[in-house]
Amino acid sequence: MKLIDIFFMKLNLPKSRIMMISASIIRRMLAFVIDFLILNLVVIGPFRKIINHYIPFTGFMDTYTYMQQESSLTTIYVVIGIVTTLVMIYFVLLERMFGQSIGKMIMKIFVIHCDIKIKEISTWQAFLRNICLLPIFPFLLLWIIEPIVLIFTKDNQRLSELLSKTRTVQYVEL
Repeated sequence: MKLIDIFFMKLNLPKSRIMMISASIIRRMLAFVIDFLILNLVVIGPFRKIINHYIPFTGFMDTYTYMQQESSLTTIYVVIGIVTTLVMIYFVLLERMFGQSIGKMIMKIFVIHCDIKIKEISTWQAFLRNICLLPIFPFLLLWIIEPIVLIFTKDNQRLSELLSKTRTVQYVEL
């Protein structure tokens, strides 16, 4: 044995500790972008032809006039409803089953219950924390409110996280 090996064997170094902290805003944003890139490919992509067929994007006035036609409007509402349902299923199921969406897995952040003793979040909590994804008037306001609340809360929690009693965390090795 070499002298250096003997030296390190006798050192009684402490084991590394892992600490749970609130996920950084940057990690959360990157996870959200990754999730929406995935959803754009898998969910929105197949409906792109239908949307382009029913909504001409030649100009604002043409689009507005076209949207006033009742028959096309019904189809658009159906497509929006299907896409919204699939997006909600993606987030609710993954966060309920794994505590992470794919974007969160890549960014190594997790969704947990605020009460550490409870291991998993419920389906209702997963739905409530993602309610801002619903394209209906009062929930659209959350796109403005949630980032403000996220910045000013102590644990970087969004309003929907406060209401659902969940947190987004990351593990740090000390």
